[in-house]
Amino acid sequence: MLKNINENEQRQEGVDWYLKSEKIAQLVRSLGKSCKWLPHWINRYKSNVANENWFLDESKASKKTSPSIDAEMEQNVLLICNDL
Repeated sequence: MLKNINENEQRQEGVDWYLKSEKIAQLVRSLGKSCKWLPHWINRYKSNVANENWFLDESKASKKTSPSIDAEMEQNVLLICNDL
């Protein structure tokens, strides 16, 4: 049924069909997806209704960067390692 369309189109079609009162179990079966897949995209759609690109993948990279040590501390660590 909907298996021959790309991933982004599947997300859009799945949510559209859900909004037309289709049952989630029936939709995921026809899309060949897991039961968790469609609720994920329904939630993404509901939280980003104003964003027309809600169906696109988001970066899975860490949102925070690890704090780095200053140059003096780095030199101290290297000196200690060299002494070992």
